[in-house]
Amino acid sequence: MGLSIFDLGEDIFVNHILPKLEREDVNRLLLLNHPHLNALLSSNLASKYLYLISFNDKPIERTHTNWINLYKAREQAKFYDWGSNNGLRLGYSISSAPEANTHRRFFKKEVVKPTYLRCFHKSPIRQISSNGFSFQILLANGDLYVTGSSWNNHSSSPPGPRDSEDHFPSNIINRNLHIKFNSFVNRRSFSDFPRVIPVPGVFGLGGFRRPNIRFDHQLGAAQPSDAPHFPTLEHEIVTKKELENLEDDEIFVVSDDEDNSTVEPRFINKMKIPRNRLNSHIKFVQVSGGHFHFIALDNENNIWSWDIDNIDNQHIGIKLNFIDENGVNILDNNNPDTKKNYIKSIKAGWNLSACYIANIGLAIWNKREGLKTDKWDINTSVKTNFMIIPNTLNIIDYAFGEGFLIYINSKGKLYRLNLEWPSDGEFINENVAYELTPFNDIIKSKKSKYVRVFGNFLRFGAITDSDNVYLSDKLRMSLDSLMDYNSKSSYNEFRFYYDDYDDYDSDDDDDDKNNENDEDKSFKNSSNSLIRKFVDIIPELQKKGCHSIASGDHHNLALFDNGDLVSWGKELESCGCLGLGSHLEIKKKAEDIIRAKNKNKIATAPDQTQIKDSELNRYFELETRSIVVKRPMKIDLEEGYRVLAITSSGWHSGALIAKIGS
Repeated sequence: MGLSIFDLGEDIFVNHILPKLEREDVNRLLLLNHPHLNALLSSNLASKYLYLISFNDKPIERTHTNWINLYKAREQAKFYDWGSNNGLRLGYSISSAPEANTHRRFFKKEVVKPTYLRCFHKSPIRQISSNGFSFQILLANGDLYVTGSSWNNHSSSPPGPRDSEDHFPSNIINRNLHIKFNSFVNRRSFSDFPRVIPVPGVFGLGGFRRPNIRFDHQLGAAQPSDAPHFPTLEHEIVTKKELENLEDDEIFVVSDDEDNSTVEPRFINKMKIPRNRLNSHIKFVQVSGGHFHFIALDNENNIWSWDIDNIDNQHIGIKLNFIDENGVNILDNNNPDTKKNYIKSIKAGWNLSACYIANIGLAIWNKREGLKTDKWDINTSVKTNFMIIPNTLNIIDYAFGEGFLIYINSKGKLYRLNLEWPSDGEFINENVAYELTPFNDIIKSKKSKYVRVFGNFLRFGAITDSDNVYLSDKLRMSLDSLMDYNSKSSYNEFRFYYDDYDDYDSDDDDDDKNNENDEDKSFKNSSNSLIRKFVDIIPELQKKGCHSIASGDHHNLALFDNGDLVSWGKELESCGCLGLGSHLEIKKKAEDIIRAKNKNKIATAPDQTQIKDSELNRYFELETRSIVVKRPMKIDLEEGYRVLAITSSGWHSGALIAKIGS
């Protein structure tokens, strides 16, 4: 008698069976409820594999990583967001957010703490992303949703069509007339929504319906049992019967009560592509947001782009093709010469888009042709104005800012390439990538290398495999600046200066000494501070297990292995993007940090508990209309809850949060 799957050992099952299965196949196996099979699927190795194929946020693997708990938590993670709600980008009205999570300053109310967006119960969330005016939420089932009334703020910029416009068939336009409602909302510039909400219905001679709205204080307080409980305000509630004629992508709704008889509006739209019976299996597997655009990758190696303000097609993705100067589509799966050129990853930069292609390298584009066909189906695509970046065949990671690329080469070193083009959109490709010597001098002892890089707008950062985080910006890493650096420094003279804060916590310093690797020891004891002019080394991020950084226009988030989340930077107009609370709450956080650092002095002199303004200004500063947090501060979560993924752009931030097992 031959062996069955129930007789296999863990190594054979994980290494040879699991790689051939989709997530849906694994779920079917779990339904068998076989003890041996359940044990195999719940092992640490199997949980690691399932995590990596199910979700796009990849933790930096540590020796202590508990993949079983991590996978279970990630499956149950919920989406939270905070910050500016202009254009309803948070996916809900300000009045429906919990009162404890909002703050009013200068006659404007904003969401200043992580707030649960009660949606997406049908499938786990595969990935979260954001661009300048919305969030993109990709579900594990392949559906893609975008928050707000306009993901591009009704602006047009690269990498959309420049020389022509998209011309959609009339039947596509007619099916999307309801989008005009969203345009109406955005152009009124409401960060909050009127108490009587015009809900889009089926347009016709009668226009749109305006259902009656009722308020229910008790109903709005209910929250799922697996989400942290926060006190809530009253919510706008409409009955399901009133919305039964709406399409599921016109307005996203979620039940707030057990009998499922009432629903609360959510301002989220489902993104579309042409579908028929032959391509119903197509689903999105990756998403990435830029400034005024975002892109998505499907499970058949195709990239779709949302990149232009056209009220008729704001929800509809444009399929891209990559035809080179010889007329060959470099991603043609039917061509034996190109079928192995699959897309490993996609990233939308500030004003361009990119994909990393196996056997080719990094392809970038900043414009595409317009859609000019009256026959639009799944096979319709438009040509991109792409360029292959030299020497990127085996890069480790990459990120974009405004007009520049940062990447890690195969040896773990950091490089930058300036990306320039005139108004006609043709790339100036005479530029060559240059080494970021201040970054690479830090790891020149060869005891460490860079493993991740992050960037947005003007700033970027990199993480090493020795658990250090280094940050800089576009100006300080310009070619002219590096020429100045190279003229003043050599590696033999250069030393790593750990931080420029006089009041660095001595307890933390002792911990760092115990955890130092050769890289740190070889640099730390010099008075040479040249590196401080080029690289930011923030003490709160070093040797703490930081594995993700996300930046908006003026603020930053950092996520750690233990699920802690910190933020720092500037909140323009007190928009709440830091997630730390009101300015008074942030000030108290700063005072608590200072008191903790000065605990020995306070213990010996209790009357000296008054914090000096000079001390406070090292952490927190209140400007006329903005809040500046100068050192990373922890965002508070309810006990037992941890952050698993983050995203940030513009003036808003988001995270996946779940309850973690012991």
